[in-house]
Amino acid sequence: MGGGTISDWAMESFAVCRDAAYTGLGEATSSDRFRLSAAYVRTAIDAVRTQLARGGVRLAIVLNRALAAR
Repeated sequence: MGGGTISDWAMESFAVCRDAAYTGLGEATSSDRFRLSAAYVRTAIDAVRTQLARGGVRLAIVLNRALAAR
């Protein structure tokens, strides 16, 4: 989780968005609205929780490295 470059992390986040957030949106109920299924919401919440946890770990790594260099 903590390995890789910032570019790797960005690409990983893109893949999560592509697979969890942008897939399965369902049918448009009008020209500008979508009805999200309960399964979609659960998947999206799980993805957000995972990404927030990863971000926290990665931020800690960056801060530890920066402070150790002082």
